[in-house]
Amino acid sequence: MAREAQNRTYSVVEAGAMAGLGRNASYRAATTGQMPTIKLGGKLRVPALLWKNILDGRVATALGLSTPGSPLICQEPTSTVAEG
Repeated sequence: MAREAQNRTYSVVEAGAMAGLGRNASYRAATTGQMPTIKLGGKLRVPALLWKNILDGRVATALGLSTPGSPLICQEPTSTVAEG
C-alpha cells in the first residue's frame, strides 16, 4: 500500500525538481499553496497526476487561471520594443 501511494505522489523535493526548484524553494511553494500537497502518514506529498497536469498547463487552463499573477502560473515578463 505504501509503495502504491508513493507511485501516485511525489515528495515535495521531487515535485519541486520537476519545476526546476531547489529544496527550500520547493517547500516554500508547498507552504504558500503554489504546489498542491496532501498529508499522508505524517508526510507532505504532492499528488502526481495533478502536479503533472499543472506543469503541463492543463489545470490552469481548465480553471481559468492562465492570467498574470496567478500563483500556479509563472509567466515571463514581456518587454516592449519601441518601433521607430
